[in-house]
Order: sequence, then C-alpha cells, then structure tokens
Amino acid sequence: MNWNMKPIVLLISIILLGTVELKAKNFELNGCGIAFYYKKEPSKEMVKFYDYIVVDPDNIKQVNKKFIAYLSVGEVENYRKYYNKIDKKWILGVNKNWNTEIVDVRNENYQNFLLDIIDNISKEGFSGIFLDTLDSYQFLKTKNNIDFEKSLSSFIKKIRKKYPNLLIIANRGFEFIDENFKGVIDAVVAEGLFTDYDFTNKKYTKQTKEGTEWLKNRLNQIKSYGIEVIVIDYAEKNNRESKRVIAKKILESGFIPFVSDINLESFGISKCEYYPRKIITIYNDEASKDYSKVSATRLLPVPLEYLGYFIEHFNPDKTTLPTDLDQYAGVVVWPETDLFKYESNFYNWIEKVLDYGLPVLFINFFGFNLTDDRIKKIGLKISENKDDPQSVLKIVDKSEDVNFEANINPSYTQYLYETDGEPLLVLENSKKQKHMPIAITRWGGYTLSESTIVSIPDELWIVNPFSLLHKGLRLPVIPAPDVTTENGRRIFFSHLDGDGFKEIAVYDKKRYASEIIRDEIFKKYDLPFTVSIIEAEIAPYGIYPKESPKLEEIARSIFKLDNVEIATHSFSHPFKWRDIEIKENTQAYNLQIKDYSFDLKREIIGSTKYINKNLAPDNKKTKVFLWTGDCNPSEEAVKLTYENGLLNLNGGGSTMTDMEPYLGKNYPIGIKKGELYQIYAPNQNENVYTNLWRSGFYKYKNVIQTFKLTDAPRRIKPMNVYYHFYSGSKISSFKSLKEVYDYAVSQKITAMFASDYILRALDFYETVLGKDLTDDSWIIKTNGNLRTLKIPANFNLYPEINKDILGFNMHNDMLYIHLTDQDKFRLKLNNYTPDKPYIKETNGVVVRKKEYNKLTKIFIKGYQPIEVILKKMNRCKIESDKKFIKTITDKDEVSFKFIDKEVEFVINCS
Repeated sequence: MNWNMKPIVLLISIILLGTVELKAKNFELNGCGIAFYYKKEPSKEMVKFYDYIVVDPDNIKQVNKKFIAYLSVGEVENYRKYYNKIDKKWILGVNKNWNTEIVDVRNENYQNFLLDIIDNISKEGFSGIFLDTLDSYQFLKTKNNIDFEKSLSSFIKKIRKKYPNLLIIANRGFEFIDENFKGVIDAVVAEGLFTDYDFTNKKYTKQTKEGTEWLKNRLNQIKSYGIEVIVIDYAEKNNRESKRVIAKKILESGFIPFVSDINLESFGISKCEYYPRKIITIYNDEASKDYSKVSATRLLPVPLEYLGYFIEHFNPDKTTLPTDLDQYAGVVVWPETDLFKYESNFYNWIEKVLDYGLPVLFINFFGFNLTDDRIKKIGLKISENKDDPQSVLKIVDKSEDVNFEANINPSYTQYLYETDGEPLLVLENSKKQKHMPIAITRWGGYTLSESTIVSIPDELWIVNPFSLLHKGLRLPVIPAPDVTTENGRRIFFSHLDGDGFKEIAVYDKKRYASEIIRDEIFKKYDLPFTVSIIEAEIAPYGIYPKESPKLEEIARSIFKLDNVEIATHSFSHPFKWRDIEIKENTQAYNLQIKDYSFDLKREIIGSTKYINKNLAPDNKKTKVFLWTGDCNPSEEAVKLTYENGLLNLNGGGSTMTDMEPYLGKNYPIGIKKGELYQIYAPNQNENVYTNLWRSGFYKYKNVIQTFKLTDAPRRIKPMNVYYHFYSGSKISSFKSLKEVYDYAVSQKITAMFASDYILRALDFYETVLGKDLTDDSWIIKTNGNLRTLKIPANFNLYPEINKDILGFNMHNDMLYIHLTDQDKFRLKLNNYTPDKPYIKETNGVVVRKKEYNKLTKIFIKGYQPIEVILKKMNRCKIESDKKFIKTITDKDEVSFKFIDKEVEFVINCS
C-alpha cells in the first residue's frame, strides 16, 4: 500500500451515539458526516447528506458553508491555476504516482505563498482546509527529515493562529503531530487499516496483519492526544456489502470509517450508509415531441413515488447520460420507439451500467439492436415463431403480478423471447416454443410492448407496476417519504383558478360568482383556500374596465380573509404556454388585451406585483403561481417563478372515477423541468369533469369517487378540491361544489394551504436517506417541510418515539410515521410498540414538540377545532389552558377535542 496516496473522495460518518466524538474546538458534527469529493461539484443529495464536504476549490462555482477546501501542501499539481506562480527553486523532486512535484515546505516564501491561498479560501467562505501531502518529503529519501517536520509543525500552528475559526484536517503527519496539536487540528486522516490495493494488477487486497497493527498503534497514539482519527479503506465500487463489513470493523476499532473504491469517486460507506432514491429514466420523444407527455415521465413515476422513489429523466438522443451511478437506485428504459438514434452509444452506456451492477428494467423496447453478443450479455434467447401467424399463444404459467388492470392478450408475435431469469409470464405456441414476455433477470428485468400496457381506449397496466418495479430494480424497502398524509390523516387543500371571477350567477343576477364563492364557501367552511385572480379580467386596463372597481373590491375582500392565501393566475391567461412562448402570432393563445404582446415576465412577475400593490392586504403577499390553460410551461417559465420567490402549481391531476378506475389516470407529484420542478395539482378541476364546462355541470361531485379511488387500496394522492370561480355561476355546479366540500370535512383530514402542500412536494424530491451502521437507525434529512414516512404494515415494525418522531397510524396496509417540525430525523424501528405516549392522529399541523424529562410539550395549529388522539396514555395525563373534551376510546387511547384552532398542551407522565 502506498500510504502517501492522495484521496479523491473522503466520507466520514458522524452520527456517533457516544462511540466516537470529535473533540476539537471547531469540529462540531451532528449529522451524517464529512465527504472529501474532488471529482466534480457535489450533488445536491451529497450536500444535504453530509455536514461538511472537502472539495477541490477549482471545481466550485458557488461556495457552500459546508465546503472545506482541499490544499496540497507538500506537492503541487501542474493543473492548478497557481502552478505558474511556483518558484522553480521550491521544487525538490517528483511523485511519479500522481505526476506531481514535491515542494520544499521548509522554504518561508513557499509557506507565505500557501498562506495567501488559505487567505483566499477563507474569504471565499469555505469552512476550512484539508491539508494533504504532508509527508511527501519522505519521497526524497534524505538522511535527515527533522527540518521538514519542524517546518510543517510550525506552519500548521501558524495557520491555526491566523485562522482560529477555520477547520483544519491533516492527512497523516505522524512524524510531527504530538500532544501539542490538540486544538490545532481537528482530525487526522490515514488510509489502509484493513485493506490494500495492488496498483500493478489493479486488485483490491487485504492489509497485512503487521500493517494493520502498525497503523492501529499510530492512530491510537493520535487519539491519545485528544485528536480524532479517520480511516479510509477500499473495496470494489459496486460492492456495498464488502464496504459495509469493513466500515463496521473500523468502527469497532474506535475510528471513524470511510470505505470506497480506490479512486474515491463514490459516496462510499462510513457509519452512515447512503440510500439513493433517484431512478435514471431513459426515454425518447420522437412521437410526442414533449417529454412531459411520454409514458416514462407520466405513468412510471406514480408507482415509484408510492414506493418512495422518483425519476430523473434523460433522453440519450439529446443529452449525456449520467456516470455517477452510485447516486441512483436503478435504471428504467422506456423508449417510445424500438431504437434510440445513437443506439450503439446507448448500448455502450448500458453495458457499463450492467457491469457496475445497477439494476436495469426495460419496458416495451430495449432501445438498441439485439445482436448475438448483446443477447448473450443479457441472458436472452430470441427465436422466430414457427407457428401460423393467425395462431395465438396459450398461457402456460402466470405470476399473480400479471393481469393487474387488463388481461394479457396472448396473440401471435414474430419473435419469441426466453430468459435465464425468472419469467412472470410463460406463453407457448402449438410448436411447443416458449415465449417469456415479462421476466425478472439477474441484472434487472424486462416487459415487452405487448405485455406492459393496453393503450386503447385507456392506459391500463397488464403487469402490476408496483411489484414489477420493486422486483426488477431490487428496490430496498425504505421509509418512503409521503405527501398524501400528515399526522395520521389525509392531507387536504383547496385552490381556485381565477377564471369566471366576473361571471354573474344565473340563479342570482345581483351577485358575481366570486361573491357567492366568497360568502358561501370561504366564509362558511373552516378550511384554508388558495385563491387566484387573472389580472386582465379585473384590472382597469384589462378586458372589463367598467366593472374593474367592483371586481377589485371583491378581490380585496377575499384576500383579506384569514383562511385565504393569495395566488396569481397570470396576466392574460395563456392557453398554450409553449406555443405562445415561441410563436410570433399569439392570437388565440391567451386573452386578447389591447396593445399587449405576450411577455413571460409580465405574466408572472407583473401579475404578482399588481396583486401585491393593489389587492393584497399589508400582512400578505402573493405566494403561488397557478399555471393556466394547458399548464405546460417551459423550463424558462418555471425558473422565473423560483427566481421571484413564487411556488408553482397546476397541470397533471388525477381523474380516476368508478367508470375509469385506472392507475394511468393519475399523474406524478411533479415533473422536473431543467433543474427545477413544476408541481402538479393532485386532482383535476371541474372543467374536466363537466366535458370542458359544456354539459353535466353537476358532475364535479364525481371527484368524490376520485378521492376514494386514490385512497384505497393504496393512498396515492392527497385530497385536493380544485376548481374555478365559474363553479359559483350555475346552481347545479355550485350544489355539486358544496357536496364535495361537505364530503371533505366529513373525512379525517389535515387541512393546509396549497403552498404548504407544494413545499412538501418539493421536499419529497430533496429528502435524503441513510442508515446508521451501529444500530440500524434510519437517518432522514429534509428541508423541514415533509412530515411523513411510510413503511409496510406487515413488517410488524414500529417507530421508537423520540424528539424527532411524533407517532404513527395505520391506513390500508401501510404504517404512516409522523415527523416533527425539524429537518433531521433519526428513525429507530423495533419489533414492539413503544411504551411512551404518542400521537396516533390529529387534524392540525404540529408546529413544535419539546421534551423535558417526563413532560412533552406540543403545539398544534389547524384550520378546524383541533382533535388529537393519543396512544399509551394509561399512565399519563394531558394539561392545557385550552378547553377540551376527553374521550377514552381504548384502554390506552384517548381522544381530545378542543374548541380552539391553535392549542398547546403538555403530556405529563410524572
């Protein structure tokens, strides 16, 4: 082992539980570790997962407070920006392993040169420095190294004196680091405690017993000084099990572990193991010309999101495919056509994925030519069907996963597929030839086009997608982030598009529809509402200038209501966003306003400013932009909402009904456009249920069927009442609307504004998961908005109630776990129920939870009088200055009903 090798990536776990504790003054870690990552700019997941990341400052475009800058002290790389400033007199030799030059660290001018670099690092906002190559002078094989060691010792102390708040991590330095370095450096790094690497043969090997003992002694000596020790060991990049075993051995030795590949280009495993949730999804859109409409981005995400995973979509005909495979849980290939444009390049990428060991699931087509060598690689046998083309195949064997929504049609197919894996469906022709159109294989799985979905007239899954994805991608069962449920009850929110604000009610000619909705809905239901207007409909320079004063007055009266959140529905209500953004002739693509030509900023920023200046009360501002028309904005439009502090919503929407109870009637939580997400409305509005507002105006009540079908057998959507102001203009539509609201309030819901849901939806995509190797606890990091995880109930596992966990509740076959208002959580699952009080369910949002010995203080805020059901209360009581009615519903379960919508109470178990 070359013990002077420079690390590329370093991961350190710091969920320590008292086993390992960093004691240096500046090095306070309380999350999932510190990563050393020089390959490129760290991913958002990596930044969130770790407390600090050591980075190559040359690769960083925007400094994050978590970043620590790499600095080579004993060597200089010829690709550094400052290389040409190195005085040739400072160069003493060469490190051939890394093609770098060894520098004279004794030279005072060189030390000052380094201090100038450190000064820039500090000013740029990095939290610290990682001092590498401290022992490179040993390559020089000089007889006396004392001068080097003294110079390095004084130099590091000089850094600490000049930068007392800068984190300092040293790579090795055994020869000069002593008890005087406590408080000078924050940690020491060393490599190769249990493993070694044969560079000649490029093989991972075990460290010798002598090497292990020698290094252990050195590291324990460092620990005796009160300085923490980090150990890097090595294993194959894709061998997570080996990494896990080695990491545990390092932990048992009393050191912080990091185990990765020899180039240190992956997440690795330390005390906290990262569990990726992203699925690489490969598609093309030659037919639809719109990636938001292809099956891969529209149908695939719904079952994946239920399992706790989500897609990241790539079109290999237009973009480079990812290479950082360790940050993904699997790959789904779902093209619209049988071949990608650059099929050879695509296959080369797939081959690398298969060699790495990341599971791949092919849906409909493989995307590349199935040549003999490729067929052999994936373990398939393809033969021509020798039967009559008019014949049909018969079912020989079928998994329970087949015939999910539609039955398989075993019609004739020209080519027959057989696999060395596990077929989920086996067909046979009269010639006894076998055909296996759906299978789980050693590398993932596949389902051929005739066996995936029936597309006419509706899209019906032939194979159970939940099971197919779980089995084909080998997806671990994780505590799945969930946006349908909060505190044991279904999330509810309601939002209105501004259309029809000025329509006169046909049954009350003296009132606008907006007045009726205000008086009969907003003021009468104890629910929150997110309400928008279209600027051009009500502004004095819009299309109804004479009615503008009255319309603006109504809007102000609505926006000042406490249970109303302000949204904008644009300036001119674009009907087809992409068309109007790219076409010069914008007629028929938006409301026609005199002297106005479409302007994206005017639609989004301008309408927001108009509302904030003219309609919003002083204590409110516009929070949400509700997409209009086809709700299919460009990446630029979505980006503009983020840049102006607006959340965005609309598009998608479930339309499942008793007549069409199909999974394909649902859309994902959202879709990624560029680097940002457009969040879809969970349910569709009344326009869809009423034949585009042409007939059957009472039919919006059918959304109740949608609510029920998206709740069982799986809860895949929250409850979302979404409509337009014009629903108040007709007696049948208004009665239908009230029926929908009456149903909603009769259910067990947790009500919130649309903005609250959007924040939870965005958090779904940004939540990261890890697992602590010491006790199998799950580590969850969010943005502080997502509050629910779920696991299968048949696991018979229950969360340990702690400062992070409020409680849990059962629904269908899932256990929903309630999180507190924090952004970092530890979830310990046990095979027994907790013995301390916990929240089974409540209709409010838990704003705060504090524990004091045997007292637990909880603050809940809602939009209806607060109801709380607590479990394990047989030895405890509740105390509050708010009035409540107590009902014992079970031997250890108590229900509390308050008259207030905001309550604070104490659970006293003393």
